[in-house]
Amino acid sequence: MARTKGERYGDGMMNLSSDNGDSAPRKRVLVVDDDDELARELQSIIERHGFAVRRAENGAVALDMIQRERPDIILLDVVMPVMDGFQLLAALHEIPEARDIPVIVLSVGREETTVSAARHAGAAVYLPKPFSPHELIAVLRRVAGIADEPPGDEAAQPAEAASGSHG
Repeated sequence: MARTKGERYGDGMMNLSSDNGDSAPRKRVLVVDDDDELARELQSIIERHGFAVRRAENGAVALDMIQRERPDIILLDVVMPVMDGFQLLAALHEIPEARDIPVIVLSVGREETTVSAARHAGAAVYLPKPFSPHELIAVLRRVAGIADEPPGDEAAQPAEAASGSHG
């Protein structure tokens, strides 16, 4: 069933229930990426799997949305204008009610320094681009605490274990 713009983007995000008739609120994901085409694709994939999604085109817009709406999970690109992903992570640590929101960092960098920087900045998971929709959903479900099959690829690494990854 198609959702109206208000159901996707408006105040209803806070109270949406899953499409399967379950009355439990859907987990809310904030996708922060300046690539509008990718952000729309991520939103489509994530919503098909029962999550409510909002989008922000940079860290500054995301910071305002986080303070107003407090998502359950943040999916965060690193390289963006205005405020990049690492600057947003640093800002989140200054907001007590946002410190515990798990952040999944998305980036093209697979180098140890990028993975390590994401871990030190507070990311829960580092997911290198490109990734499959299955990997993305498996990581989201794991971070959200929703039982699912394990990810099909080792590319999605918990940030705390990222220091042992290979570049």
